[in-house]
Amino acid sequence: MIYFIKSESGHVKIGFTNDKNINKRLSVIQCGNPYKLEILRLLEWEYDQEYEIKKHFEKHKVRGEWFNLNQEIIDYTENPYKFNKHVKVSINQLIKRLGAVRSVAEELGISERWVKDLASGKRRASNSLAVIIQLKLLGRI
Repeated sequence: MIYFIKSESGHVKIGFTNDKNINKRLSVIQCGNPYKLEILRLLEWEYDQEYEIKKHFEKHKVRGEWFNLNQEIIDYTENPYKFNKHVKVSINQLIKRLGAVRSVAEELGISERWVKDLASGKRRASNSLAVIIQLKLLGRI
C-alpha cells in the first residue's frame, strides 16, 4: 500500500507499507515528529509504483521520503488515475481494485474463474489481451 501522509509543516511523506493497519504506520511516523500528521491518501498499489511516484515528484523532494506539499501533489492524490502515465498499473491490480471480475469476463467472453486467476496472479494474460483489459477497465475503449 502506498501512503501520502501530510504534516502541518507543509510536507508530505510518500511511502510504502505491507501492513494493512495504516494507523499503526502513522503512529510510528508520528512518534518523534513535532508536527501533527494525517493520512492524505492511500493507494492499494505495489512497491515499484511508489518508486515511480517518487521519481515523478523528485523536484519537490526535501529529504528521504519527505516532499514539499504543493498543488501538484495535492492534485495527484485527488485523482492518481489521471496521472497514470507516471504509474504502471498491472491488470490484476485493476481487476481487484475495481471489483471487475464479472464485467471483464462478460465483456471478453471468458470465464469468471479465468479472470479471478488472472487477478490473483495465478494466470498471465498475453500482452495484447492485457492491453485490451486495461483499456476497458480504465474506460478508454
